[in-house]
Amino acid sequence: MACRCTTTELAVRSVRRAALLLVAATLLGALAPGAVRAHEPSRLSARELVRLAGWFGTPPDGVEVVREVAVSAQGRQRTLHATEWHVYAVVADQKDVIAPAPEQVVLQGSRAELAAVAGARPDQRVAILAERRPGVGELFLLAVDICPAK
Repeated sequence: MACRCTTTELAVRSVRRAALLLVAATLLGALAPGAVRAHEPSRLSARELVRLAGWFGTPPDGVEVVREVAVSAQGRQRTLHATEWHVYAVVADQKDVIAPAPEQVVLQGSRAELAAVAGARPDQRVAILAERRPGVGELFLLAVDICPAK
């Protein structure tokens, strides 16, 4: 019957193996510095939160329309008479140019939210909170509020 290795011999082998791996990693790092070091963090692309509110019909008397925006939801395009258009930068690079507000937006979101916007009556006030990338006409819905509800 073959003799089994003692725990001391196993420990010595483990230390030798670890030392060889450490030497190999050090040599590899000296030969290919980029391969061993961590990769550079990727640059986050700019993001904005957009708050948009208004009516698809004629707004009530005394309400100022800031701009008109063509809104597409579920394949239906309607003109929103916006009384509010606020943009808040979430992630931005100081070198990025501030993109102008688009004249046409396409809404992306859950079916229920898109159906609520697409089916809003002209006398209902529609308020949208969405995320967008500057320069892109797609708004990713975060919240939709329609008043009055019925």
